[in-house]
Amino acid sequence: MSVTQIKELVAQNKLKQALQLAGQLSKHSDLHQDVLGLSAKFQRNHRQERLGTISLDEANRVNMQIANGLLDLLNEFAESTPLPDETENTSPLKATETPAQQAPIQVNVYNTNTSESSSHSEASAHVEIDISLSINGLKGAFEELQGELSNAPYSPELVEARQEVAQLEEQIQQLEGVQQKEDVPQGPMNKIRRWLEKVQDPESSTGQVIKTIGDGIGIAQDVAKHYNSIAEWCGLPQVPKLFLKA
Repeated sequence: MSVTQIKELVAQNKLKQALQLAGQLSKHSDLHQDVLGLSAKFQRNHRQERLGTISLDEANRVNMQIANGLLDLLNEFAESTPLPDETENTSPLKATETPAQQAPIQVNVYNTNTSESSSHSEASAHVEIDISLSINGLKGAFEELQGELSNAPYSPELVEARQEVAQLEEQIQQLEGVQQKEDVPQGPMNKIRRWLEKVQDPESSTGQVIKTIGDGIGIAQDVAKHYNSIAEWCGLPQVPKLFLKA
């Protein structure tokens, strides 16, 4: 993939795919967190449009901002890190070599048995960017939930719910930067799962509070979706599918 290819996806209104590939491309650069931030903003905007909490015009306006922000990041990335397929004279062959001299080198390159390992590497990279998006999605969902709780009428149960969410936000910081499934800390994941179980329990004060605030249930469902993506990747228990959005 190249910066040019991702820009073409943006021009084709394939913003979700463009953000995923941009996240993969920028993975080892200082711009990676900025790309993940745009991805989280795109997910929130899409969910709000689906729920009808914002108009189609507003959703399109936000998507345009995201697209412009992504293009700016791509330009910055291209300036700081030229890609091999966008530079001239990248071939190690000398210009004076004849086609007959070049042919054996080309055959050796393309006849190596690397297709299977290459496919595996691409699949692994795709999983890693999906997990990064899920972790960032968790972070964004809890930030949004904290905002909803801040605007809700005071009650002792509300204070307890805000404290729980604040603690979970701290736990999620331990997940940031994880790239190997064996490195996923089980403590934060277990606490998120137990919180989701409390949200589903009609007798729990947590569940009662979440159900009474703004889009509390919708945000909790987003948390469940992102949690399950990470849990499936690293072999941890998932929350029931019935809790998830259709």
